[in-house]
Amino acid sequence: MSGKRYYRQQDSGRDIYSGASKTNHKRLWIIGGCVLAAVVVVCAVGAGIKMLGDPQVSSEEPGVEQTAERTTFPKGIVVEGIDLEGMTLEEATAAVKAVEPSLSTCNITLTSGDKSWTLTNSNFTYTYNTDEVLQEAFEYGKQADEDLLSSLETQPKTYEITATPDTTNLKETLTTLTQEVNQAAKDATVKSFDAASETFTFEEGQNGVTVNIDELTQQVEALLQEGGTGTVEVPVTETAYQVSTADLKANMKKLGTYSTVSTNTSNGNTNMRLALEAVNGTCIPAGGTFDYWQVVGNTTPEKGYKQANAIINGKFVPSYGGGVCQTSTTIYGAALRSAMEIVQRSSHSIKATYCPIGQDAAVSYPDLNFSFKNPTNYPVYISAGMSGKTLTVTMYGYQSPDYDTIEITSQLTETIQPDSTPKYTVDNSMAKGTMHYDAAPREGYRASAQRIYYKNGQVVKTEKLPNSYYRPAPAYYSIGPDTDPATAVLVDYTGKPVNGTASSNETSSSSTPETTTPPASSTPETTTPPATNSEPETTTPPTTEQPADSSSEQPPATTDGTVVPTVPDSGAETSADVQPDPEAPITPVG
Repeated sequence: MSGKRYYRQQDSGRDIYSGASKTNHKRLWIIGGCVLAAVVVVCAVGAGIKMLGDPQVSSEEPGVEQTAERTTFPKGIVVEGIDLEGMTLEEATAAVKAVEPSLSTCNITLTSGDKSWTLTNSNFTYTYNTDEVLQEAFEYGKQADEDLLSSLETQPKTYEITATPDTTNLKETLTTLTQEVNQAAKDATVKSFDAASETFTFEEGQNGVTVNIDELTQQVEALLQEGGTGTVEVPVTETAYQVSTADLKANMKKLGTYSTVSTNTSNGNTNMRLALEAVNGTCIPAGGTFDYWQVVGNTTPEKGYKQANAIINGKFVPSYGGGVCQTSTTIYGAALRSAMEIVQRSSHSIKATYCPIGQDAAVSYPDLNFSFKNPTNYPVYISAGMSGKTLTVTMYGYQSPDYDTIEITSQLTETIQPDSTPKYTVDNSMAKGTMHYDAAPREGYRASAQRIYYKNGQVVKTEKLPNSYYRPAPAYYSIGPDTDPATAVLVDYTGKPVNGTASSNETSSSSTPETTTPPASSTPETTTPPATNSEPETTTPPTTEQPADSSSEQPPATTDGTVVPTVPDSGAETSADVQPDPEAPITPVG
């Protein structure tokens, strides 16, 4: 019983707290909802009030609208004196760029002694920072407030453009402008020479001057950075000359001398004299090269040269300047005996009669030349002249203590028989059925030569000189058109028949057919070439030295191993035949 009552009491109690709990919860929800609504209202009201009072987001504020939409410069923005008020950025850019050339100013004077040069804007290419400056100015104006805009009207904001010269090529420009300042050092040299007393007067040397281009470039760049105006004294470095007049006086000794006797005509002698006069007084500087045609020049009649015998295509033919090969040969002989270094030399196609075989030097303007180098550290002076028919060339300069005498020797190493078949040249001025005997067959030769140095009578050195080749030649005939040589009538220069027929006159190189000399009034003066059966002149080397090995008869080669062929020319004597011989000896160039 008591247990059941407890149970009811428990049930009864649960029902009471349960009802009370529901009532309380309902009240709490109502109160909470009211509070939340009040908070929302307060926040909304506060936000509205803030929005109404904030000038930065107010669409009614005039200043805000102007800042956001500004696309032009305000008044008071000035770039390089240009007021940009009302201009867009593009318009301002065009206006300022139009005056850019006037913004760069360069007026730099370079001086050196009595010389001067001026650098101006034309010497440079400039770059300008226009775009950067305008962008900065535009941003400044766009962000200005009313107070700043107002102050700009009375106190403008100014900007300057910087012009920067491109100095990439400045060093090259300065080098070109001042190149005449550079002067190589000049050693003392010969001023004059008295041939009778063999005495010299000398001219003192001069120091060399070289522009210090790096230092000059730095000085000019500094002026450009400081405004681009001013004066710069060109900095130079001096180089002392090496040979003084005292050195020359002690070392200008007589070296080698050589003479030949003319075998040409009076016209040829005139040509030789003119060429020697051109050569006389030539002073070859230390390490310098003597170039025959550069000194003598072309042998034209305007310079006084006359027609005389010259060797052209293997024949003696009158030509302006004929005979000047004897001048070059005489110089060659003196150069060999003065220890000069031969650069270029060629033998004739016909052995010369005025010098030993293998010791001639043929020239023909402008292709076939003769040249030699002065290998010493002192100048070499050439004295050249002609007395009667004798040509003499003497050289003065430094005498090496290694030797006291030089001897030149040469030898005939081979005799070559000519082709037995004659050569015929058609001459349309001749009558049909006639022919003229122009030249007899001629033997050819090979020769070698040496330069021997002596000291106190003893051989101290022997040098092999260029080999020489003189071409053999068959008999030459001129023949009328459509003429058979076998039945042709032999005639003289006038067309008059002479004794014999063509067949009877085609002889070997050991005999000469009968010929007729043309009248002097119709042809230039000539000389007769040496007989083809005569033995060429030779010289004999000292017994202490063996002759050159005959196996070394190939022509000298150039530094790359090739042989330079002889080139024919009609200006003077030449060593060329109808076709250049592949073994024609030419001294290697260099």
